[in-house]
Amino acid sequence: MMERLEIQKPNQKTPRQFGKEDQEVIDELRLKFGVGSKEVEDYIKVVEAEESKKRIMSGTEKENKKGKLLKQIEKVLQLVDSVELIKTNKKVEKILQQEKDKSKELIEKSLKSAQAYTARVENLSQTTTLAKSISDTKVYQEKVQSSDQRRRQAHEALISDINIALRYLNEHFVDYGDEILGKLEEKFEERNEEFIRIKRVRFPENVFLPTTINLKNRNDLAKWAVLVTEELAKYRQALS
Repeated sequence: MMERLEIQKPNQKTPRQFGKEDQEVIDELRLKFGVGSKEVEDYIKVVEAEESKKRIMSGTEKENKKGKLLKQIEKVLQLVDSVELIKTNKKVEKILQQEKDKSKELIEKSLKSAQAYTARVENLSQTTTLAKSISDTKVYQEKVQSSDQRRRQAHEALISDINIALRYLNEHFVDYGDEILGKLEEKFEERNEEFIRIKRVRFPENVFLPTTINLKNRNDLAKWAVLVTEELAKYRQALS
């Protein structure tokens, strides 16, 4: 069957698109009552209301599939996006966007480090289990120590990436008050970085990490890494 072609006249709105069944009903109503009839428009309103409801429900379902840790990260990303300049300037606008992009990259890097650390923890567990079957004690110890060394390196990388991300977010976006911001501006000048005037925001206490985490406790950061990796896995599975 040849597809129906609709010629768009100048200044005419783009025709609304509907599903096959709804479009067939609309076509029948147009033939029976006329193109702009009340019956046609009423039916279209019902269809659009249903489609809007489905979109809202779909977005809500996706949101509900996120765990608390991912929701906190998303909240911080939204706060970063909300940051505005005090005075509009094209040059400074570009710098602000670069800072926003950089902060997102650093959070993403922290998440990747969390996943890498979790993988090393799982690998150590598997290695320890498998190595138990080795009768040679020296070989057993070497395998476990080698795996644990890689886990420790991943742990160090995780802590470093989290601290870098937190420092960057705090320095570039947090509202500290005039006195601290003055000192921060001097710090930027010493590093030959431009300090731009923005409407600063207030992040949660530990920024993209929950308040239950002690930022100076290595084990707490390790636990967060495992938990956030589990949330990411569940979220991806729910969307697949």
